[in-house]
Amino acid sequence: MRAVARFAMRGHWHAVALTVLGLICSTVISIFGVISGSIVSLVTMRVGWLAGLKLAFTSVIFFSLFQFFMTGHVPFTALYIGVVVLGLPVLLGVALDGSSNQALPLLIVACGLILFSLVFRISTGDVEQFWYQQISPIFNALQEANGSILSEQAIMQMSSQMQHIFLVLIFLSYTAIIFLARWWQSELYNSGGFGFEFRAVRMPKSALYGVAIAGLMVALNTVANFDVAFVTDCFIILVLLFSFQGLAVVHAKIYTNNLPVGWLIGLYLLLAIVPQLAGLVLATTGVADSLADFRRAKVS
Repeated sequence: MRAVARFAMRGHWHAVALTVLGLICSTVISIFGVISGSIVSLVTMRVGWLAGLKLAFTSVIFFSLFQFFMTGHVPFTALYIGVVVLGLPVLLGVALDGSSNQALPLLIVACGLILFSLVFRISTGDVEQFWYQQISPIFNALQEANGSILSEQAIMQMSSQMQHIFLVLIFLSYTAIIFLARWWQSELYNSGGFGFEFRAVRMPKSALYGVAIAGLMVALNTVANFDVAFVTDCFIILVLLFSFQGLAVVHAKIYTNNLPVGWLIGLYLLLAIVPQLAGLVLATTGVADSLADFRRAKVS
């Protein structure tokens, strides 16, 4: 991965080539979009926001031309993908480079997702029906090819969870973009800088108040049987936010106490096997750290 960053930083057109290649590959395997976004953020942090915008704009044009030659029609989807994947990383790169605070881009992503969720629910009307219309043709095609896979009730239940899954994936994607870009920058120009910044991640008090209010509203939704799904969206996003603070606390304590790396391996295995449970524990740790400051020990 370091070789990718080194090649991208050799010049503008080297970065364009890798970014466009990543976008093309992302149409088949979406994870490659993270690499494209990370290259844009890296250039933004290292060279400047104008260079980041120039890279993003040029890459979107070439990606759109590629899609046009492949499909023969106006590539509005390509434009949309390019703007979504490459636009926000410029802002995240500017925010992180100006503050050296990895919590700030995470907050920007969280606030953007909360706003997106609100607009999406208002414009869509029935979100569950929207997601049902998106996933039911896929399962119907699989059922025709392989026989019965899921019942109609199971598909409806999955549709009710798709909005939350979508928000989680978007949050993790942009987090991966900015973290990978910062790690690249650290490896190339500031050895050890990424780890130092990550171990110091701390959310502001406003986020703490936000997760408390959202949690209370979710509880009221359950007890009083209210139907305010947007509140659950907010709570999930804020839980993700504090999960990264909890993860930073764990990394800091292991670093300062010289504990074996096996503790981190076990933690990440738990995150892979039971992400809901491990993520909630980390979020609770993050919230508790905001109140008690578990990292008073020096982490540098």
